[in-house]
Amino acid sequence: MLVNLLHLVSEAEARTLVAELPAALAPGGTCVLYGPFLRGGIATSEGDARFHAALRAADAQTGYKNDADLVEWLQEAGLRPVEVASMPANNLAFVSHRPLED
Repeated sequence: MLVNLLHLVSEAEARTLVAELPAALAPGGTCVLYGPFLRGGIATSEGDARFHAALRAADAQTGYKNDADLVEWLQEAGLRPVEVASMPANNLAFVSHRPLED
């Protein structure tokens, strides 16, 4: 499963999506959440700061999510974070697995 939309939904919706991921994955299944994220609560470029601000101006509930929060949500959902990889355009990819046995 691959998802790139968390910056377009509210935190509550993002948390729901992450919480429901284990049900959508087969045991041992892999999920990749990628896109723009805040690092330690801070945008990593001026372009990211502008895009995040534009998203928040259009809907205050949307915008970039914080990297550490996403790792926490994945762990709370019972997924095993495997890797956080840097991607082009200041994006991050969070790779997680559903354990073989819950």
